[in-house]
Amino acid sequence: MLLLHYDFKIEFYNVDTSKKSIDGTPFPKEIPKIIINTQDGIHVDISISNRFSSELNTISSKQAKIVLWNLPLNFTDDIKEGDIVKIYYKKFAYKKNFDFIMAGTLEPPMSTDYPGGDFGVELEVRLLTKSNFFNRELENKNFKGKTVQEAIESVFPNRNIINMDKEDRLKIIDKNFYAPTPKEF
Repeated sequence: MLLLHYDFKIEFYNVDTSKKSIDGTPFPKEIPKIIINTQDGIHVDISISNRFSSELNTISSKQAKIVLWNLPLNFTDDIKEGDIVKIYYKKFAYKKNFDFIMAGTLEPPMSTDYPGGDFGVELEVRLLTKSNFFNRELENKNFKGKTVQEAIESVFPNRNIINMDKEDRLKIIDKNFYAPTPKEF
């Protein structure tokens, strides 16, 4: 039984060594070297999961695991560790454009030739940027005069506040409390 079926487009890029970013994040070249479009009959399994930081045990970034089936046996000759991968999806077949999901750097590709004749390539993609959810700059950095609940909701929108009773949530922050990113919050 098939519950969900999306069309995916996966683009593989070489790293553009002529461009440098402040935080060391690599830039892709303008034109992808390989484009895989599942509308063309290529079977793909994609799972996107959270990566947890070891010291805080909180979500630090995202990673994707991609398994591509029945590609040419020399497919991994054209991709290498460190390549930039961009993943797009299209929820409905009638839509013309794909929506961007994530971009990341490729870990070493692993290919398997199965006895039944299937050939699979397993790829792990780590989120491209070192600046993640916890390092993003906050719009409102001073929380004096707000309730604790308002401050939390402005930093972590659309998240549930747990393990805090109503009295604590409604306390007014009466001291200057400055946090430039969620990590400091």
